[in-house]
Amino acid sequence: MTEIAEGLGVERATISKNATSFCWANSLNPSMYMKDAEVVEVYTERRIESIARQVGKRNGKLSLPAVPSRVTEVRFVLTYLGKIS
Repeated sequence: MTEIAEGLGVERATISKNATSFCWANSLNPSMYMKDAEVVEVYTERRIESIARQVGKRNGKLSLPAVPSRVTEVRFVLTYLGKIS
């Protein structure tokens, strides 16, 4: 993955995000090398919490920055796939 990303002049995360989007758009199961949707949801929540802490430290208060919620999208997909209710 790293070699392919370097060859294309992009980051690994760019390839990963596009591979995930492609799978979702085409109703394909993720490869065994891709993170499970539930794991992505947890990582997303933790990342948002981390950003909120950093923004809070700079602003002197603890609040979330104005960013779109990927967690909502992941929950929708999991509900649609019948993985959660």
